[in-house]
Amino acid sequence: MLRKLGLSLIVIGGVLTIGTKNVNAASFASGDSIVSMTTRNNYIHDSKYRYLVTKKNAIAYKAIGKAPDYTASVSINKNVPLTVRQTVEGGHIVTEPQSTDKLFLSNDKQFVYSSDVKSLSKKQIKVLAKDSKKWSSKIGKKSVQAVGYYTGDGYEKINGYLRNGKGQKKVVKKAQLVQKGISKFKLRYNTTVYRGISNKGLKLSLNNRGLSVGSIYQDKAFSSTSLSKQVALGFSSQCLLRINIPAGFHGAYIDPISKNKGEKEYLLKEGQKLIVTKIQNVSYTEATKMYLIKNKGSKVVQHTTNNVKGNYKLITLNLLN
Repeated sequence: MLRKLGLSLIVIGGVLTIGTKNVNAASFASGDSIVSMTTRNNYIHDSKYRYLVTKKNAIAYKAIGKAPDYTASVSINKNVPLTVRQTVEGGHIVTEPQSTDKLFLSNDKQFVYSSDVKSLSKKQIKVLAKDSKKWSSKIGKKSVQAVGYYTGDGYEKINGYLRNGKGQKKVVKKAQLVQKGISKFKLRYNTTVYRGISNKGLKLSLNNRGLSVGSIYQDKAFSSTSLSKQVALGFSSQCLLRINIPAGFHGAYIDPISKNKGEKEYLLKEGQKLIVTKIQNVSYTEATKMYLIKNKGSKVVQHTTNNVKGNYKLITLNLLN
């Protein structure tokens, strides 16, 4: 990521400090600029076991070694996390929670939630933006204004009302207009969106229960998400939600009418129930190099900052069936 910083050069006592290096003021002239280049390396750490979560009632069979015993079927309810003990031809050997009985579950994907990432191409994002503009032209001026209000300073008031049921009449009306507006947007693609959230916010949305595969996540408020992982991480470095949204009516892509254009925001409807289908830990290192660029374009100063290290939880969720 190459990012040009529009920085004014402020010189005190004839010396400018860039990072930890001092540069003589005589080096600077009108038109000089500072450019920073940031590189980031991510390392994903998977859990010991792989899990599958049923999205509908499924039939499994008792396993004899690596093979199914088709005379001994077992019914598994939907939204049950299954631990994968072994992947075999035609399916998986799994166990249910609090059970050591090994079962054979076919690899038919219709029975389990997918944790695969559905990233949109640049062309698809352009189509999504066109869909959004067309949608916003049909929902009425008041709904468009309400969405704009939400993306500005109004999100705290609106979400506060949705979470606790208390709010001024103006806020209640705005919330209703947003609800009405986004309910009419149809997402044409299966899409993965991201949301940065604090540990505290995660705990509240899990109803103060522990985080595990199969946990139910619900926020009574609207949830701002982004098509961009980088944008979402800018809102919290503790937890990153990776939400798989199927095509249909689940919220709206509001970037074209947002007061924060460029965040690629998809606004998830209020109260949407999600289920945790995967949990990973991510560690990263980030290094930033800064350059002083002279007016003629020659590079005269390079400074590399100390590496920044950190980690966060990457939590994959799917809309609850």
